[in-house]
Amino acid sequence: MRVYLNTRNSDMSHRVNILLKDENWKIFQSIPKGKRSTIINALLSDWAIRKQRGTAFRGIKNLTKTMKELPGSAEDWVRQDRDGH
Repeated sequence: MRVYLNTRNSDMSHRVNILLKDENWKIFQSIPKGKRSTIINALLSDWAIRKQRGTAFRGIKNLTKTMKELPGSAEDWVRQDRDGH
């Protein structure tokens, strides 16, 4: 898993109140206090990237449904290209 963090100091920070289930609260408490914001930001960044990729994948999948099949095979196309030179 790759997580891309924006480390620019010019970004504004925001304080939020959230509700966590008991099992998530236990995990959250196990994170050192100085690292919690960094971990939450990394998780949100990862979630956003996954959401963008999912949207892109669905878009590509929908496009492929509208594409017409081309006659022949990849092998035929390579041979035609090679013989045409």
